[in-house]
Amino acid sequence: MRIQSHEVANEFLDIAPLVMRLLAADLRQTKDALNPAYFRLLALLSVEPCTLGELAERQMVSKPTMSNTITTLEERGWVVRKRGSQDRRMVLVRITPAGQAVLDGVQEQMIRRVAQILEPLTEEERRILLSGLNILRQVFELAILNQQAYSK
Repeated sequence: MRIQSHEVANEFLDIAPLVMRLLAADLRQTKDALNPAYFRLLALLSVEPCTLGELAERQMVSKPTMSNTITTLEERGWVVRKRGSQDRRMVLVRITPAGQAVLDGVQEQMIRRVAQILEPLTEEERRILLSGLNILRQVFELAILNQQAYSK
């Protein structure tokens, strides 16, 4: 029996919100009561500093909304705004060591939570799931690269 990509897409779109809802609820229960949007921003900034405009675009919010969010993260000591050394008009947002520590702690907590949920699976089921997740990662990374190339 041939499995159609439409069937896989439908199943994926049914499952992804369940995972995100569970993890978002867990994020709010952390000692820092982390808003999922803050988690995503800290994760982005842990890779590289970004401008407010870049962050707003990636999070699909307005620049004023992003500015307010970054102000909140600054007040918590998780990010700082720094003027560019070449162009003083450019302001880069950087994660602080405190922000990185919060991110690391929450990521570890999320890994433990998902591992707990996956614990009842057999070794073979875990192997199959991991293989499928690797394929999914590759497909979505390629889609993002294609999207970025197309938008330039």
